[in-house]
Amino acid sequence: MSAKASTAPLILVDVGNTRCSVAVTNGRRIRRLGAVLTREATFATVALVLKKAADRNVFAGAVLCSVVPAVHAIWMKALAAVSRTPPMLVTNKLDFGIAIRYPRPETIGADRLVNAAAAAARFGTPVVALDFGTALTCDVVSREGAFVGGIIAPGLRLLTDYLHERTALLPEVPFEPSRRMIGRSTAEAMRIGAWVGYRGLVGELMRGLKRELGRGTRFCATGGDVSVLAAMLGPTCSIIPDLTFDGMRLVFVRNTPKG
Repeated sequence: MSAKASTAPLILVDVGNTRCSVAVTNGRRIRRLGAVLTREATFATVALVLKKAADRNVFAGAVLCSVVPAVHAIWMKALAAVSRTPPMLVTNKLDFGIAIRYPRPETIGADRLVNAAAAAARFGTPVVALDFGTALTCDVVSREGAFVGGIIAPGLRLLTDYLHERTALLPEVPFEPSRRMIGRSTAEAMRIGAWVGYRGLVGELMRGLKRELGRGTRFCATGGDVSVLAAMLGPTCSIIPDLTFDGMRLVFVRNTPKG
């Protein structure tokens, strides 16, 4: 059964370093239900978020995509209570619809694999999926349809957070773009440094990947900070906020007998 044909109601949980996001899908539409800070993930807080979904749906399955092993058991137990079948934990052993050409596939973050799978299914190959979260990951699917690796760089907010944490006088500042190049306050000077520096970092990464992968390379972007950075990315990069959830849905379909 093809991924597009599936209408099974699924619950999807994406556990990142900062937050755990929950969504449901009927195979066509993805609806976000809420989030829990990863550091606050206990069985009680997790169950409260899942209750919103369980009150309205009877699920045919559940998928957990996590980069924080310490909370796997909590989420798997909570998901088992609202799903007809044991929850699926995303690992490199599953069928992603793309080959994995990587020296140690067990070291690849689960989110990177589902992003790559969703990007390839949506845009074809070669394709690069950028995920702007706590870290920036750039995940590459080659022209031959294989995950071959990528790039990991600091996330946007790590730039200003690190300056605040490692210095005596620099404040903690919320990030926002600046229209000028000379800061009129310490906070504005930090924001300019983060914005201009990050724009240069992302631009050079994309240019380098395009040179290496060749003509026809597509780019797409997702993650918690993608809306802030959309203008920076330009028209050649498609913004797909639910890319990770879509990849989880595709992986579920490919790895269950009835899809």
